[in-house]
Amino acid sequence: MPANPERAIQLAAESKIPLVTQFIYRRAAADEAALPKLLAAIGTAPNDQVRQLMLGEVMNVVRTSGRLEMPTGWPEVYAQLARSENAEVRQQAQFITVKFGDKSIFPALREIAADTSVDAAARTSALEALASGKDADLPPVLLSLLDDSALQRLAIRTLAAYDVPQAQEALVSRYAAFDEAGRADAIATLVSRTPTALALLDAIEAKRIPRTDLKAFHVTQMQQHGSEELLARLNDVWGTIRSTPAEKQAQIAEYKKLLTAESIAEADLPHGRELYVRNCGKCHKLFGAGESIGPDITGSNRANLDYILQNVLDPSALVGRDYQTTMVVTSDGRVLTGLIKEENETGLVLQTATEVVVIDKADVDTRKLSEQSLMPEGQLKEMSAEDVRDLIAYLGTARQVPLPGAGPVYDDESKRVQGALEGETLRVVKVTGGAAAPQPMGGFSADRWSGVNQLWWTGGNPGTRLTLAVPVKEPGRYELFAVMTKARDYGIVQLALDGEPLGGPIDLYNNPEVITTGPLSLGTVDLTAGEHQLTIEITGTNPQAVKVYMFGLDYLYLGRLPAVTSN
Repeated sequence: MPANPERAIQLAAESKIPLVTQFIYRRAAADEAALPKLLAAIGTAPNDQVRQLMLGEVMNVVRTSGRLEMPTGWPEVYAQLARSENAEVRQQAQFITVKFGDKSIFPALREIAADTSVDAAARTSALEALASGKDADLPPVLLSLLDDSALQRLAIRTLAAYDVPQAQEALVSRYAAFDEAGRADAIATLVSRTPTALALLDAIEAKRIPRTDLKAFHVTQMQQHGSEELLARLNDVWGTIRSTPAEKQAQIAEYKKLLTAESIAEADLPHGRELYVRNCGKCHKLFGAGESIGPDITGSNRANLDYILQNVLDPSALVGRDYQTTMVVTSDGRVLTGLIKEENETGLVLQTATEVVVIDKADVDTRKLSEQSLMPEGQLKEMSAEDVRDLIAYLGTARQVPLPGAGPVYDDESKRVQGALEGETLRVVKVTGGAAAPQPMGGFSADRWSGVNQLWWTGGNPGTRLTLAVPVKEPGRYELFAVMTKARDYGIVQLALDGEPLGGPIDLYNNPEVITTGPLSLGTVDLTAGEHQLTIEITGTNPQAVKVYMFGLDYLYLGRLPAVTSN
């Protein structure tokens, strides 16, 4: 490629191996001398499929670059691509030509971005191209798009690149109307500049924005602005920003008093996972779920309470080399803090706590490597004691648990559903016919049972009832799931909780294999703490079934639903 790029590109066109073709184009796109040759070849490509392959490799390079010099001959190639009937080819060409500094297409791109009758993908591509080209006339379009559901989030994030006084009130006034993701984007945009950060704190103080929406990592970013006024306002609105080592040790001691073994045992693990998703999962993976900004914590020493508290309360005590943050201040006063994911001759790719930002090196005023962790202090500050307990308990679990309201999760290693009320462990309150006892299920290979056991009721007949005690630790609204057994000699049953029917009759006939029903949702119920009663009544049997009327309960599962809150 370096010796003879024309020949290399010709070989790519002649290659019968698609991957080899793609890799040659990739190498050409990344080579300063070969790129103009590749761009010229795009103009003579035989069809749009080949053009898309070439353009895709060029896009991968220019997307993370700063300003690039336009190669000779590109305007002619772009004019040809702009006439393509393939929308993706046109969009890729638009983005690339903007990266080459061609501002002549900005007005047309603004029209596309603002036109609600145009396909959302084309509008998004146009807006991304304008943002990449730092279109000076873009802010009014961005403000108008704050009420456009298709481009709203992209418009919010793009506003962070512009010093626009009107953005403060525009974001604050619409804040309550944004969805959760939009509100997170709005906060991230507001904290990126001193004036907008001050406006954010004013809005929090005036209760226009909930104080709890300002997270610890936002506070950490605002500290980097170096504004005494902003620091003072932060202390007023947020409280003490940074603790001394002695204070951190005192905090750890206080939390250890709260997080006793007895307290952890009472934790609501699904709620703990929900808190993890909101506060930790944006940066860390656990059990394969979450983002990869920070380290994967699945294999860490999470079961050790001292380890967890030390890392959560004092995250900067020990920062791995790969997770040292860099603070970047742009020439127009924007402050960004994050991890350097990529750096090339013209661009800097920064992973912040919320997004990946490409910064033109020509716009960087200062950059400084920090010993501070991207993971901020004060993460537990705004949580109740119950929330802290649930989060820490979840962080220490050995197995994944479902989110509130989600169905149960079977773990192949432990052969259990964590959090399930195993049928064989439930207390039999009353049985009006026959007997109920545990039954090992390891001999039935067609399915799997939690704990490899079930509660087996035999000797019943139509009209007989089995009543089980169902313990509930905490009051709340739950979705009730049940897994029962199906076989050729099982009956039809009607379930009821505290005397209230749970749906209609359930036919447990299956032939020839013995299997489970899988998790069946029995509906949502409001439960008080304490003991409730589940009644199973045999109502009949399938016409094809052997009339023995058996019943098997693998487990019950109470899926805690999120509390309903009002603004």
